Amino acid sequence: MFIHLKWLNNQCRAERRSFYQQNKENFDPVNHVKTHSPKEMSIALKELIYSVGQQEYVENFDHGIAFFQTITLEDFSGSAKEIADNIRNLVCESDGYYYIFNCDYQSKKKEPISSFWYKCSQNSDLTKRARKIEDLSKQRDKLPITRYDCNGILKIAIDINSKTADIQLYHDLIHDRPERISVNQEIRNFIGDRLHQTPAEIFSQLEINNPNLTQKQCHYWWTILIKKQYQKDLDQLKSSLLLLEESNKEIIMQNIVGNVKYLAFITPFFNKLIHNQEILIDATYKTNALNFELYAVIGQIDGAGFAAAYLFLDNAKKDEGVRTEILTAFLTNLKKLGLQFINYFLTDKDWSQINAAKIVWSNCKIQLCLWHAKKSIKKKLADNSEPKYNAYNPIEANSQFSFIDILWFPIIPPNLPFIFCPKTLQVKILELFTKHFHLHPLIPIGSGEFLSSEDIWKLSTEEIQGIYPLLGMVPEEQNYFNGTLLNKVAGEKISEGEMEGTNITEGAEDTEDVEGVEEVERMKENMEQKFQEIESYLDQAISIVREQHASNNYKWIKAVDKNFDGVRKLVNDITKFNRRITNPRTWKDNTNSTMYLE
Repeated sequence: MFIHLKWLNNQCRAERRSFYQQNKENFDPVNHVKTHSPKEMSIALKELIYSVGQQEYVENFDHGIAFFQTITLEDFSGSAKEIADNIRNLVCESDGYYYIFNCDYQSKKKEPISSFWYKCSQNSDLTKRARKIEDLSKQRDKLPITRYDCNGILKIAIDINSKTADIQLYHDLIHDRPERISVNQEIRNFIGDRLHQTPAEIFSQLEINNPNLTQKQCHYWWTILIKKQYQKDLDQLKSSLLLLEESNKEIIMQNIVGNVKYLAFITPFFNKLIHNQEILIDATYKTNALNFELYAVIGQIDGAGFAAAYLFLDNAKKDEGVRTEILTAFLTNLKKLGLQFINYFLTDKDWSQINAAKIVWSNCKIQLCLWHAKKSIKKKLADNSEPKYNAYNPIEANSQFSFIDILWFPIIPPNLPFIFCPKTLQVKILELFTKHFHLHPLIPIGSGEFLSSEDIWKLSTEEIQGIYPLLGMVPEEQNYFNGTLLNKVAGEKISEGEMEGTNITEGAEDTEDVEGVEEVERMKENMEQKFQEIESYLDQAISIVREQHASNNYKWIKAVDKNFDGVRKLVNDITKFNRRITNPRTWKDNTNSTMYLE
């Protein structure tokens, strides 16, 4: 009887891995309380590696390791992330692998414990799709790193109060180590002397004589060395303040210790921009690890944009009221310093910015940023998620412009894929929007004629109406815009051939037109009945509430209080809406209570 050697080897491998997995699962980090020094931890990890074989950094594809220890943090300083990175480096030196940061977690319990996860740099989970540079002269075709299904994970939990760190290391395979190419002091000095250049520029100079140097190594040391120049404190906001003071920048407002922190300063360009009549304010969100917001006030000089001032704001609670208050203070300071003649204020439709600008420069015109507007329109046109409600009102549209067909109404076809706008029309709509965006009463059109604001509005509406006949070129059942109120009521469909090159509502004649008009009248009657019904109920409700109030029936008001939540929301929405300054209404900034409010 013969036993196949390969089968026996596989069975042994399976048994070893099963034993290793049991040890891994039986580990209880809660009861593991003995602490060690970092040096003792390093020695213990090396001994565990050596126990797999007789040689340093041995490779053994039939065995894994599970390593757990708690160490003291007396020899470490800095933030929790910096301490974890230093421990990671010590582990790398001990077992010969590289570990790359993967994610972190801050405990929500009372104990301030921060956990950090790192993955083995050769873990197959980190494989990325190779991307070729089109320029053949820049292709290096270096061999990719060898990867393994090693499940190499390093977890480091930092407890600042007890000054300890729990280390958990899992490696299912003791595979080949990555090639170690150190960055010597000469290369570091070379990078340090050229911090004014980008890492890519420095790398292109170094790779000629250092073919084994990687671009990531160059970028890493460029980051470490340049960080020493601008990091003045571990607290990011305090560090920024110290750096600005060191650079003699004029700080106009600051609060780096309050619940909502902020820091604002002006640039040397500010005094050259104080006579400008227009400014642009733009915001960048989540600019650092603390997710601060950075606001930049930008003006033009000879057609080029220059930053006049910056505001660094921590608004973790996302409170619009607090944001508006701080932005108002920021812009007020700029006005006091000389920025007084602002007639045009460009923004990306951030209501905090708009409201603050109208408070500080009450007569300025609010102009939305073209780039942000086109970006939003592109996103909306490409969004094929079915809308929850239809905001279009044909009666209101026809009352504004009589040439708008009162019978036209967008429909949502049942049981069919929903398409908001065909791709073939998205470019045309964007082109028309851009054209209309640049129309202005002070700028003549091609014929040399000047148009009033009302003329521009009417012309723009007529041209965008011209899009509707084109909608007949796509299947009616797949197009959100392709339909009429008459079609919706009668359940009729117009074929693709009938619609091509014609107005969507063309053909609704004689008795069909009469039916459509009658439907509109029925809609009006229904709405009138709803008004009367709601008014009647409210009158009765007010009468009941006053009677119960007069008899001091407190148990009753307590029992029915929640029944009035809808009324409260309606009144609060409208009150809030009336207090703010608005641009043309959109569903993004309005509710059902305010969208059609007059």
